[in-house]
Amino acid sequence: MGTIGMTPFLGAVVEYAGWRWVFCAYAVMSLVVIAATLRFVPETRDENPPPFDPLGCLLLTVGLLLIVVGLEQWSDWGIADARICLLLGSGAAVMFVFVWHELRAPVPLIELRTLRGGQVPFALVFLTVVQCLSIFLTFNLPIFLEHVESYGSLLVSIVLAMTSIGSLLLAPYAGRSADAGRARLMLTGGLGLGVLAAGLTVCGVLSRQYAAIAGAMVLLGCGTALVYTPATSLVISAHPETEKGISSALTVEARQLGATVGLASCQVLMTSMEWLHRRPLLEKDLAVGHGALDKVLFDSMAAPALGHRSAAEVDAAVDSAFVFGFITVLLVLTAIVLATTLTALWAFERPSVRHRIEPSLSTAEAES
Repeated sequence: MGTIGMTPFLGAVVEYAGWRWVFCAYAVMSLVVIAATLRFVPETRDENPPPFDPLGCLLLTVGLLLIVVGLEQWSDWGIADARICLLLGSGAAVMFVFVWHELRAPVPLIELRTLRGGQVPFALVFLTVVQCLSIFLTFNLPIFLEHVESYGSLLVSIVLAMTSIGSLLLAPYAGRSADAGRARLMLTGGLGLGVLAAGLTVCGVLSRQYAAIAGAMVLLGCGTALVYTPATSLVISAHPETEKGISSALTVEARQLGATVGLASCQVLMTSMEWLHRRPLLEKDLAVGHGALDKVLFDSMAAPALGHRSAAEVDAAVDSAFVFGFITVLLVLTAIVLATTLTALWAFERPSVRHRIEPSLSTAEAES
């Protein structure tokens, strides 16, 4: 509901007041939420709260920071740059130490021991993959629509708000179906809709069909609803009543990995594909082309540093390179989501997993 109402509102703010005012709108909304929370959400305190794991928090923060920075700088420094190798290698080493520490900590920051088997690892992978697809589309699709197709911010925000239609309609049904033991059907169906959404987006971008892109956003919203709700339910139901907060944290961490490391990896691939496509167009201007073309992409300005190249040539090069990179990553994500769908079908056929995920019909009927 919030996305349906607020996304077009924020798009209108960008369209008529400027993008800087969006931050003011978020600040006002945050204050309203804080006031409502203090007024209506009761506070319950545990007399003997579990100790915080500061070392685990530090290791996780440093490890993810090193990996994300390494991925973000990949396109600027190059894969063979020693700094990239140092950042990614150090990040991987810190994450290994984090896992080692969490498996031995009496009160870990993230309960990794639950990932050793059963339904939890699969559910978390599904959350990560779908979140990566969703964030990548909602991050790059506005750039395509605004800078390549010249749509206004308000119209773009309406397209993004369409992702909430499916979530609003299907999330309650997905939750009830998961409780009734049909999580396998919901998850595989949601992942399948994710494949269709990515494929329809590719078709819409290539054919410049606004209706196809809008339809893809509706499918994306339906797919995420069918994955988020049952996957979260599976993770929570796998933990005892006293560890519901821990299980909820696992689902949040999975989605954050998809939104950070997943998005950063996609942007690395996308930037690499852009430059692979731009290189023949730049040739002599390659030394100054990077900053100039990026300026055109984000500021819609032709850079005089490109000398003999006209503004129209630069704009065409930027648009063509962006679409090439965008489509390439979308095709890769489509393949990943399709592989995840097949994995879900295979995994839930395993007796050890299926027994946990799908209770017998008699049990579901007795509970209802």
